[in-house]
Amino acid sequence: MTNILRGILLGLIVTVFKVVFLLIMIIVTPFTYYVNWRSKRNLTKYLRKIGDKNFFCYNNRTDAKDFIEKELIPKLDKDIELIYLDGRQPKSSYAGDHISLALYNLKNYTRFPHLLKIRDGQVVDESVNNEFFNTTQNKPMDKLLNDINAFFGLKADNRNAA
Repeated sequence: MTNILRGILLGLIVTVFKVVFLLIMIIVTPFTYYVNWRSKRNLTKYLRKIGDKNFFCYNNRTDAKDFIEKELIPKLDKDIELIYLDGRQPKSSYAGDHISLALYNLKNYTRFPHLLKIRDGQVVDESVNNEFFNTTQNKPMDKLLNDINAFFGLKADNRNAA
């Protein structure tokens, strides 16, 4: 008899927790939806404000960072700006919270380095991780640079002075 009462009590407690959880979800869901909607709307406004931009995004992976900064960046087109991801903090000349949200919403992310272009307030992205690591394995850098320039629609002879 006590096992039956214990089972009923446990079932009642589980049911109460489920009902409370469901009520909390019903109350919280509209607020989280609104916050996400507002964040995306603010990001789109910000991206429209900064206009069409091209970004080369890389992170602090030690096996790639030195090569990128010493070998690749000086050869990038001058119209390509940099976003350096130091841990989870993006370093660039743009608002960190907006850039962070744009990086969070990448659709074609595999690993860094990554290309990101802003067109009409929309983010278009592509990973160049595979081609980049082929380049670091003593393959010619020309294919990587051509892929980067093609993604951004740039000509190959507009080199960075850095």
